[in-house]
Amino acid sequence: MLVTSANGAVSSDVALCSKHGVETLKIGGSAVDAAITTALCLGTYNPFASGLGGGGFMVVTLSNGTSLTINFRETAPRAVNRDMFNDHPLSAQTRGLAVAVPGEISGFEMAHRLLGKLKWECLFRDMIDRNREGFLVSPRLERKIRFRERDFLKNQTMWAWVLNENGERGKRQGELMQRPAFAQTLSLIATEGTAAFYRGRIAQSLVRLVQENGGIMTLEDMDNYQSVLEETIRTRWLGRDVITCGPPCR
Repeated sequence: MLVTSANGAVSSDVALCSKHGVETLKIGGSAVDAAITTALCLGTYNPFASGLGGGGFMVVTLSNGTSLTINFRETAPRAVNRDMFNDHPLSAQTRGLAVAVPGEISGFEMAHRLLGKLKWECLFRDMIDRNREGFLVSPRLERKIRFRERDFLKNQTMWAWVLNENGERGKRQGELMQRPAFAQTLSLIATEGTAAFYRGRIAQSLVRLVQENGGIMTLEDMDNYQSVLEETIRTRWLGRDVITCGPPCR
């Protein structure tokens, strides 16, 4: 289906998040502001696929026709080595050794500093409220919960927000999910910026959890993380200009 718009459009795989991005545009936000609010929404409604623990790339075309890309891909902790998973390959997928230094918040801050219009804290307000007050579990989220339900039940202290009131099973479609700890995390980032995430209480909590689960990430790894501003790659395909980011973007 072709969608046309005179002033702007937002597309994501969660309709509510796309609408949230459109509302950001309507109150005077830039495309970058809308992208950030949409991504924060996706990290709320689809925590299995997106969120503060990840990273990515952002490609922006400016009104004068020039473009730029921000590389905020996760990076490996300094202590990694190429043979560390040889004997236990599955440890690259689960528990502490599978955790890389997250780049999302760093990338969002760089993009906002360069091209944002709204105040940084404004981008977080709605999702702070949504996580505190709760939202309804979608069919897709229920499927993901069911897939890992046994793991969630084994560690109910950490995963209480995923489970029903009695801790007997994971939440199901249409049930209310509240994430008060995540709301507090977003609130800290909204008021204190990336310092809270990479050097403050959030960093300390994240590193402690990773190391308790066999990981090697350190506070120094978190503090050293930096997003990278890069040039885009341009080409022509089927008569159209294609603008994208360079390796390791795919």
